[in-house]
Amino acid sequence: MSDQAWSGRRPWPSSETEGLAIQARAIAPPEYTEAYLFQCQYLDLDPWSAFLARIARHPDLYLVALAGNRVVGVCYGSLSPEREGWATLEGIAVDLGTARGYARKGIGTRLLRTFEKAVLAKGAVALGVGSAEDPGVERFYFKNGFHPVELVAKGQSREELARVAATDYREGCALRAGLKERYHAHEVIWIFEKRLGD
Repeated sequence: MSDQAWSGRRPWPSSETEGLAIQARAIAPPEYTEAYLFQCQYLDLDPWSAFLARIARHPDLYLVALAGNRVVGVCYGSLSPEREGWATLEGIAVDLGTARGYARKGIGTRLLRTFEKAVLAKGAVALGVGSAEDPGVERFYFKNGFHPVELVAKGQSREELARVAATDYREGCALRAGLKERYHAHEVIWIFEKRLGD
């Protein structure tokens, strides 16, 4: 494949997906409904209008993974308005239903790599993400070159209760338990960061 500028519609090679014919690319209008339902099931329960607004703001930063015409993953984010040169990964999920055979096939990594290329093309040099409070999700970010920078305690309504610098994962896991107890937090998530293009 040539080194042409990313157009937002060209699927990237599928070498990581072990023979599955998976495309990772920017969403197109025919996929909106299925991607919205997928997003609501696995990630954010946004109203339809908020989903459409997210796509309108950054149409090339809302990605889908497709097996044929079926949406099997989504990934979306934005350029940071507060930190020049930074992008934020706001959501990424893959259909992990074992009966369908998409679990552990590199689809999430593929979506992430496609997203990284898209934000690089827009001038981003770094990427940040808040991880779900799940060791498997945290391992995914480590595997893909992210490092921890802080912990955020969140309440039942996802409001931020506390934010603490934490760059050592093992020490942070102990700190997480203390934050959860001290603030009666619903969850304590890691914030991970990654420099792009290294």
